[in-house]
Amino acid sequence: MIKLKTLLGEAGKFYKGGPYNDEPFNFRDDKQSLSIKTKPEWDAFVDKYNSINGYETKTTKNGGTYDAEIKNSDTGLIWRVQGKGNNWSYKGVDLDEYNNPKYCKDVEELIANFNEKNGTDSDIN
Repeated sequence: MIKLKTLLGEAGKFYKGGPYNDEPFNFRDDKQSLSIKTKPEWDAFVDKYNSINGYETKTTKNGGTYDAEIKNSDTGLIWRVQGKGNNWSYKGVDLDEYNNPKYCKDVEELIANFNEKNGTDSDIN
């Protein structure tokens, strides 16, 4: 019979990443190794404008951040989704204040803002 005191004394040796722990590392349980959250609807929207003349697109995913933007080459206006962890910002453009961003509440509002300012078809998303 193993005494409880013995088990408690050895418990620290077998922590995750410990030198005596031979358990396989389960990436799904490790929050740092979770895949970076993205905004798939915005990614799909950016991908559509990637090949359309007059627009420049950029997507960056690394570490804990995600950035994706569409720039209208003629006007210089930019629409951007930025995320770090669970903090997201959706920045569109208000033409009345030209270079000042309009903060949108979600991706759908940002896409609507993009379509309105560029006169594009609202069905593209």
